[in-house]
Amino acid sequence: SARWDIYRGWISNDLLRLVLDLGKESKYHVVTLMSGHPHNVSGIATMSRHTSGHAVDLYRIADARVIDDRGEASATQRLAAEWCMRDDVSSIGSPWKFENAEGSEGATSSAFKCRSFTNRVHQDHIHVSVAPPG
Repeated sequence: SARWDIYRGWISNDLLRLVLDLGKESKYHVVTLMSGHPHNVSGIATMSRHTSGHAVDLYRIADARVIDDRGEASATQRLAAEWCMRDDVSSIGSPWKFENAEGSEGATSSAFKCRSFTNRVHQDHIHVSVAPPG
């Protein structure tokens, strides 16, 4: 279904550029882009970024399933943290929450730039989104 979402032109060019770029860093497997994902964010009335073609869910990074590689300092955790430092990533949902140190002033080249969240739903995959236009 993800491939057909792309063929239909439903996925934003910004997200397509991002997933191509991420693929240069590591192989990954897509759960969903738009088709098959709930219209709203789980448990609330806010529209999901998947619905507008601005998010992807990944269940495997390199040779590890996210659910099997959830430890602190795991290879999957380190890669997700690196992605959260990118200017083109607006949010990451994962088994981890990435936050800048208390009292840090402004972003540095190593500071997390994206909104990061974790919850029960995001224990087995990594949600990566780009900002919608406007």
